[in-house]
Amino acid sequence: MIPLLLLWLSFVGLGFPTGGGQTQASPQPSSPLIDALYQASRQESEKTAAPFLEKAQDLLTQGADVTIPGSHRRTALHWAIIGAMSARGEKPARTYVDVVEQLLARGADVNAEDEFGATPLDYQENSPATTELTFLLLDNDARNGSGRDESARLRTLLENLTSASTAGDTSLIRAALTFDLPIGTALQVRLSTPIGSNTSRAGDVIEAVVTAPVLVEGRVKLAPKTRIQGTVMLSQKAANDFERAQLILSFANLIHLDNSKTPVLTRLVDVDNARESVQAGRILGLPHPNYSKLTWGLRALVMADPVLSYSVESALFVRDKEYKRAIAYAAGTDMTVTIETPVTFGSRTEVATDPSSVPAPPDAALVELVQSEPVRTETPGRTPSDLTNLLFIGSKAQVEKAFHAAGWSEAAEANLTSDLKTFAAVAESRGYRSAPVSLLLLDGQKPDVVYQKQTNTFAKRHHIRIWRTPATFQNADVWIAAATHDIGIGVEKAGREWFHRIDPQVDRERSKVTNDLAFAGAVRSQYLVDRPKAPRDATNATGDKILTDGKMAVLILQ
Repeated sequence: MIPLLLLWLSFVGLGFPTGGGQTQASPQPSSPLIDALYQASRQESEKTAAPFLEKAQDLLTQGADVTIPGSHRRTALHWAIIGAMSARGEKPARTYVDVVEQLLARGADVNAEDEFGATPLDYQENSPATTELTFLLLDNDARNGSGRDESARLRTLLENLTSASTAGDTSLIRAALTFDLPIGTALQVRLSTPIGSNTSRAGDVIEAVVTAPVLVEGRVKLAPKTRIQGTVMLSQKAANDFERAQLILSFANLIHLDNSKTPVLTRLVDVDNARESVQAGRILGLPHPNYSKLTWGLRALVMADPVLSYSVESALFVRDKEYKRAIAYAAGTDMTVTIETPVTFGSRTEVATDPSSVPAPPDAALVELVQSEPVRTETPGRTPSDLTNLLFIGSKAQVEKAFHAAGWSEAAEANLTSDLKTFAAVAESRGYRSAPVSLLLLDGQKPDVVYQKQTNTFAKRHHIRIWRTPATFQNADVWIAAATHDIGIGVEKAGREWFHRIDPQVDRERSKVTNDLAFAGAVRSQYLVDRPKAPRDATNATGDKILTDGKMAVLILQ
């Protein structure tokens, strides 16, 4: 537990911005007209965009070809709609309407699809700009692209089912309902491209990589390191106290290990350990802070410690002036996307994958080792707490190298210095990737090492406590661990202390650690070993539910 002072700060939504760089720009377009509209869409102000828009109007007057596609198969109409999304002020908005009218009058394909299956209407539907462009596109029979037209894909599915049913062939019906990636399949992906509401623009190309094997009916359908490409559909800054930053991302193409490509329709459902929320596929930045709760806390604090309360108030004054609500995710940020329409890979039925990325059957010696190890940690006051759920076989150097390669940070020991650093990190809105965790014991011993993984908020983090055991296996050291995922903040009944709430489905955290280390190339082989004596339904020391299948993941390290 940590003093309630830090919780007061968390009430106002303070978090840690991730240090992402500039988003990689799209390749330069291929015609003077597309280039002018592309450049206009990248400008920060009406003044700098005006010359490019004027050039586009001049080129249209001179009879420029409006049908030529540019890079990523985007047309001039795509870039006119994308540019209008960030246009502010009546004059540039009217200019964009004029440009779109001219493009359509001169024969621009209103339903041209770019490389990500998006038509101009798909971009316009996400736009906070004038609705006049929406009506203008619809009046010209605009429709959504194949990448987003769920009804078209479902119509094809129903037609196949109807044909199979008419033929009375159950094998055809079964085939029509067999997919490589059914609806709802979750893909764990990691950004290769940094993105941000202040640095990204609609139309920017983004890429991520699948970090965990995707299994369907026990078969690996997507291997780790499969790439997934997409584009930014909307990037909106928090322009004032009443607006929130927003990002809409569309991952639309799977790039398999053999470089073949499969179009997919996906939805972003989660950004791992992010302070922002994801609603209906849209990343919503923090609202402007409401200090009413904090003011109440400061009034209580001034009665107990006037000097400390003034220090906190001064820090918050500085913090408020520099309050950053921008969305910013560095390369390496983990996300979850789901498949929105069923996907079939054709002749591809199964993919080759590294054997170390999926569990192998354990031998009797390994089962005996696992079942001899303790299953429960406890607090210094002897209250039962987290379950052990991972076991590593390898040297201390191998354990350290594995977690560092996977992007995890070692947690500092809880003391006055680390508590002050935690306070400073929250007050100054910066990360503290080595923030301490509460002390738990295993057989009366402190952990030998603790690792954690954050994104941009202290409220959410993955963490794992690891103990060296007296045992050895095949002449290698054995380490036992308890991993849980902090998903929020709780307050103890007396109101003086706060603690992290955990995800009750602790097997997900077991998988997270396993997949991260395997993706980093740190695992030689892995196993899942049953433990009949492990409780399936329990509570930790702070009262959170723990739900598990009771198995332990065993990782033999490289």
